[in-house]
Amino acid sequence: MPDILNIAHRGASGHAPENTLSAFRLAIKQKADMIELDVHQTKDSHIIVHHDEYLKTTILRKIFIKDMTLKEVRKINKNIPTLNEVLRLIKGKIKLNIEIKHGSGYYPDIERNICSMLKKAGLLKNTVISSFDSDCLRNLRKISKAAVIGFLYNKKDWKGALKQAIDLNAYSFHISYKIMSKEVIAEAHKRGLKLFVYTINREEDMKGAVMLGVDGIFTDFPDRLSKVLRGNS
Repeated sequence: MPDILNIAHRGASGHAPENTLSAFRLAIKQKADMIELDVHQTKDSHIIVHHDEYLKTTILRKIFIKDMTLKEVRKINKNIPTLNEVLRLIKGKIKLNIEIKHGSGYYPDIERNICSMLKKAGLLKNTVISSFDSDCLRNLRKISKAAVIGFLYNKKDWKGALKQAIDLNAYSFHISYKIMSKEVIAEAHKRGLKLFVYTINREEDMKGAVMLGVDGIFTDFPDRLSKVLRGNS
């Protein structure tokens, strides 16, 4: 695995619809190292890949995913994949980062359901599971000591969040490009955490992140980042 991971944000979403199988296939074709995607849970406990917690049916009407069955979701948007479909697509081809948008306080047993799915697919130890929801990550750690946790954070007061990540025995600390600095990267490394930064699409900004020593970059354009990383190798 390269020193700096090229992480396709919602797939190669700069070129294809985000969080779709076509975006994930393109990320594989463009030789990204990892795909990042977002998950929610339906009323009948299917894990689906989608950014928002709702689907729009008209300009003024939206329905929350937690109140819909998978069949109802597919009636509105047939292109929304299930996590199982994605696991079948990516296995043996590319690493995965699953972002859980809401934990079990909102989606009952979602952490356990995802862990069971990954374990069954033989991917639990090779998949980063991340969230902004610290309760979700705590539940995840209680459920599985083997889960690979990514702690997501986007505020300037990152020191407390970094401590929480350490307490959870997280693998990585994921921060917004807006708060990226030499200090936060150095502190994460000092504590034994990988530091991933999101979401960078301009080549100059990618080069800046590389120079600061990040371990992974989330981008909508993995082909663009590949070019930058080749130039720095």
